[in-house]
Amino acid sequence: MPEGSSGTRSTAALKDHPDERAARTSKATVPFSEFARRLYGSGRQAYLSFDAGPRSLRIVPHLDGDDSWGIGSMVIFCFDLTMAVVAHRHGRGPDFLVHDSCDDAHPTG
Repeated sequence: MPEGSSGTRSTAALKDHPDERAARTSKATVPFSEFARRLYGSGRQAYLSFDAGPRSLRIVPHLDGDDSWGIGSMVIFCFDLTMAVVAHRHGRGPDFLVHDSCDDAHPTG
């Protein structure tokens, strides 16, 4: 992305301005946590961690609990749904989400 583009400004805002960071990250963290709570109840902490680099933003979804394949799949589903909702709220996404569970990638025992 070229210097001065909105992506660069967004990444810089996440890295340098705590109030801006809190406002922007909560737009994704709050729905992600809510989706996970609806699936698993309030007994598991769900959150997104953000790592703003000079030209990139790494977002990692987390859900407390075991590291089973099923929970990992649902974490990805909650993340995908969150990104679709956030994009739609900003006029950048459709009114639906198509999601594939990628069962082919999971080894069967």
